[in-house]
Amino acid sequence: MFYYFADHLGTSREIVQAGQTSFCYDADFYPFGGERIYTNTCPQNYKFTGKERDSESGLDDFGARYHSSSMGRFMSADWSETPQSVPYVDFGDPQSLNLYTYSRNRPLTYVDRDGHCIFGLDTAVCAVVVAAVVVGGIAWTLHKLTEKTTEGFDLGLGAAKARAESQEAAAKGDPEKAEQKDAESIEDAKKAVGKAAEAIGEGIQLPGRAWGEISALECRTPWQVSQPALLWTPRNGN
Repeated sequence: MFYYFADHLGTSREIVQAGQTSFCYDADFYPFGGERIYTNTCPQNYKFTGKERDSESGLDDFGARYHSSSMGRFMSADWSETPQSVPYVDFGDPQSLNLYTYSRNRPLTYVDRDGHCIFGLDTAVCAVVVAAVVVGGIAWTLHKLTEKTTEGFDLGLGAAKARAESQEAAAKGDPEKAEQKDAESIEDAKKAVGKAAEAIGEGIQLPGRAWGEISALECRTPWQVSQPALLWTPRNGN
């Protein structure tokens, strides 16, 4: 028995054989299904969004038609059992007018379950992604704040040191050096204030940056959830 670990779209990323502790398959996938393998000691065919990939053609079987991960599109136009001018079209979305596109060219937030219809990220997955965006944004901002604060602190120390050297030079009767050190002290103090302003700016930008990432997600409401991607899916055999 093999245990498949999938991402938020249902794409098989890692596989562990029952009784083992290390991955026998480990890979990353590009947005439209291109595979980048790191470990592959248990070859299998369930890959992009959990669909079976034909070993000869390299095409993914979505049921109604085949998808090419290398081309980032379906190999045949979308169709419907009942006559329609444009099958499964949403006239509010121009991307749906192209009958060959995969998930209306939005493969990071939509999946195609059957070769016809697309589904957005379910609410639970979106909540996790939103949390990751916020936490990541906070971590990055804290990193930048620490970086700017440290730089400002070092510049402040430099300004204080230059000021002390200026006073020492003046006491020794060296006005030229005293004036030079005064200029260095003032310049370092200005830079320290600038770093403090940059640190404050990083904190101010966090909400806008996080909201920009979150608003790019297209999530389903709970009553739209149809087939959420499984994160732990055991399969027998390869």
